Amino acid sequence: MNDYLDFISTITERSQIKTFIESDAGVQQQEGKLYSVFAAWWQVHSTSLGELPKTKKVMELRAEFFSSFVDSLQPVGLLDRFKVAGVVASWWNEQRYELRSLSESGFGGLVDSWVDTIKAEMLNTDTKLYIDSYTNSKKAKLVNITSSPQTNEHN
Repeated sequence: MNDYLDFISTITERSQIKTFIESDAGVQQQEGKLYSVFAAWWQVHSTSLGELPKTKKVMELRAEFFSSFVDSLQPVGLLDRFKVAGVVASWWNEQRYELRSLSESGFGGLVDSWVDTIKAEMLNTDTKLYIDSYTNSKKAKLVNITSSPQTNEHN
């Protein structure tokens, strides 16, 4: 008994399958619906994210995002419940430190933490770059300090 099916004659190589599926009008329609539903979901729920510095309810926001995201996007039918939940779980996991900073320090504190991260990335073992910001001006002073390996002194 042969349980295999043949592809349509226009598909002659395996590499053509993805393009064929992605160009299908029904798939494009469902994908467009998914994006529209996501945009509507974000319109409603982004305000909760903006209020996080006031409410400081990170875990409540997480629960709201998880349940409402799955409830909104899963009925579209393009992704199953677990894949939809995985999307929001991955996003939350990637943003968790920023969300905590936002909750504790507000938007200004979040930006400051980004600046601190950038400063830390600029530091390396050969040349240390320090940015000395002046309180009364918007100018930043860049100082190059090189450590001498023999004397451990800075030039």
